[in-house]
Amino acid sequence: IYSSTQHPSEVQHMVSHALGVPSNAITVEIRRMGGGFGGKETQGNQFAALAAIAAKRHHRAVKIRPDRDDDMTATGKRHDFVVDYEVGFDDDGNIL
Repeated sequence: IYSSTQHPSEVQHMVSHALGVPSNAITVEIRRMGGGFGGKETQGNQFAALAAIAAKRHHRAVKIRPDRDDDMTATGKRHDFVVDYEVGFDDDGNIL
């Protein structure tokens, strides 16, 4: 599996589960990436599993490369978080 992920062992686990084979039968290759801050940690799992299932079924390599809109619809999210902040305004209503 070639995947854009920050968590290759999770992709390995998910693909092995989808195919019903041991995890050590799955190799996950990744390109060097940076600046994701965890944003690509779990997002590629569904694409990797779908590609693996299709490849097994058709006995050939499968590439899933969604366009930007589909990619953001499927993966454009972050882990939940809570932020508390205060905002100050001057007498004219401008943010300080």
